[in-house]
This record gives sequence, C-alpha cells and structure tokens, in this order.
Amino acid sequence: MNHIMQKNITCENRINCSDIIIDKLEKKFNCCLKSISDTDKPNGYIQIVHEKNNHKIIVHFYEDITKLKPLNKGGLKKLSKIPTESEIKKAL
Repeated sequence: MNHIMQKNITCENRINCSDIIIDKLEKKFNCCLKSISDTDKPNGYIQIVHEKNNHKIIVHFYEDITKLKPLNKGGLKKLSKIPTESEIKKAL
C-alpha cells in the first residue's frame, strides 16, 4: 500500500535527507525500508522527490510478498501491523 504525502522541507544533500527520513520511520515502526546488507528483510521501501521547500514522500509497505521477487538473499517480510498514513505523517 502506498502512502503519499507532502512535507514542506528543504535539504542540501538528498542522500542525507533520505537517510534521515528513512531512519525516523524505521525506528518508529521497527521496520526495514532500506536494505543495507544482503541478508536484510525489507518490509517496504520509500521514494522521495526532493523539490525546493516541498518533498513528495511515498512510503510503501509490502502487503502480499508472495507476488514479489526479492533482490537480496534475505527476502522480503510483511510487517505484522502496517502503519496508517496518519501514523506515518506523525512520525515525520
């Protein structure tokens, strides 16, 4: 399920900005949105369109992992409780 939101922020470094947003969500929901090692089991992913003073953030949590092919050895994992859009907005 995709959760799409706008965030009125400015950033100088897109990678650092993305890492900060991912870190907030991963800590809040005890999930993996960015696979760092080949054994990680992502629960979803995040896409960010960085625009001046306005970021479009798309957070996707996997719901049916049987239809997806993982790109890492760890595979994919569905969260036991997928956060709502309002919960994600509050975390950001």
